[in-house]
Amino acid sequence: MFGPIYDFAIKPIEVLHLQKIRRKLLSNTVGKTLEIGVGTGLNLSYYPKQIQLTAVEPDASMRKRAIARANALKLNIKVLKVSSIFQLIDFIF
Repeated sequence: MFGPIYDFAIKPIEVLHLQKIRRKLLSNTVGKTLEIGVGTGLNLSYYPKQIQLTAVEPDASMRKRAIARANALKLNIKVLKVSSIFQLIDFIF
């Protein structure tokens, strides 16, 4: 639903604050990583290339953008459609 406008709408706060926060929080990530609620994938460019990332996003339009962003970045990532914690447990275990 918000996929087409999300990146545009958040751009001012992204530039002013969130980029620095994302860089600080994600740049040292290692190993297997799970991101719940990947949205349009704004975090993806801040992850190190060597991690194994699994991302979850229930919204189809946001998930589509996250997949496109991950492909452009050539990340080792799986983006899953999971709409409940029970589905997530099935994927993990």
